[in-house]
Amino acid sequence: MKAFTRSLQPRLTIAFTVCCRFLFYRFLGILSSRHSQATPQKTIPQMSVAHLKQLLQEDRHRFLLIDVRFPQEYEAGHISGAMLVPLTEIQQGTGIERIWQTLTDRWQAGFITDPRLIVVCTAGVRSAKAVRLLEEAGLPGVNLLGGMQSWQASTQKQKFPSLLSRQTQNFASPLNS
Repeated sequence: MKAFTRSLQPRLTIAFTVCCRFLFYRFLGILSSRHSQATPQKTIPQMSVAHLKQLLQEDRHRFLLIDVRFPQEYEAGHISGAMLVPLTEIQQGTGIERIWQTLTDRWQAGFITDPRLIVVCTAGVRSAKAVRLLEEAGLPGVNLLGGMQSWQASTQKQKFPSLLSRQTQNFASPLNS
């Protein structure tokens, strides 16, 4: 019984922390428009596409990937495992509630011990705004540098070398005969 209680205690502590932060955000109105405009501009933490790819290969459960684009943009193409939470929902507060709930569910399942959010949009502008709003709500996050444009460019670079080598082999083979 003591072993069960010891294993349950860290999860209860995390759940309690999440609930307290949520209540603080919800009832004190941290995301009022006046507050976000009065906040001094800080640099937004950034993450490169290469670093994100490394994290995706290591352990997907260590973080939550948030896509803040419009649903149409998300459906046109997104990073596998990304959760769609449009910036408008984050600005209204409903998106932050969804993110809190997802983090709480993952904590209870034992997947996440430290909330780590990575936020992505098309070019990095909306995601930077979202990171700032999430930070004000007690959810620290990082912005994917260059957004989906950088992500797509890096995946295209990976596809082209094999295509170019095949074209070179096909082009060179008739000359050798």
